[in-house]
Amino acid sequence: MVINKVTDGHKTEGVKTVSENINNLSNSCENVPPCQVLSRPSLFKTLESVKAQVDYEYFGVEITARNGEKWRRVDPLIHDLCLIVAEVYITPPDRLVNIRGMKMEAAVVQEVYSALQHEHIQHVAERFKEQGHTIHRKVPYLQTMLYNVLFEYDASITNDCRNRGLITGV
Repeated sequence: MVINKVTDGHKTEGVKTVSENINNLSNSCENVPPCQVLSRPSLFKTLESVKAQVDYEYFGVEITARNGEKWRRVDPLIHDLCLIVAEVYITPPDRLVNIRGMKMEAAVVQEVYSALQHEHIQHVAERFKEQGHTIHRKVPYLQTMLYNVLFEYDASITNDCRNRGLITGV
């Protein structure tokens, strides 16, 4: 419905009501996911994909409340790590990401992150909690740890076993 609006004695032809403008806007975006309207992937949909990639639900610890109700709690650091991976996934591939103090194309970092699994995320969380110094820039630090874990995980396990005397030799 188009109405004629009169303001200060001047008639304005063809002014639409607010509800009509909203309906037109809604119809123009009908059946289009918000990420396409914004022309970039949704961070939260990507986060759910990352959680599936790393078996997020298995990080949870079952807690029983006093009333007997049971629920699972996941360490917030695990959530943060998944969020960092999701942020890198939605970064345009040609944009630069800071890893190890160097600028790398996001496409390279995305490819490395795509190989991360449950044990890699767990390893990063454990190592982050073990380090003894104050981290002032947590996100870049964790981005680098996530990038490095893929290359260092096997060596770290071997070294731990060697230090515990479980393996000897080479």
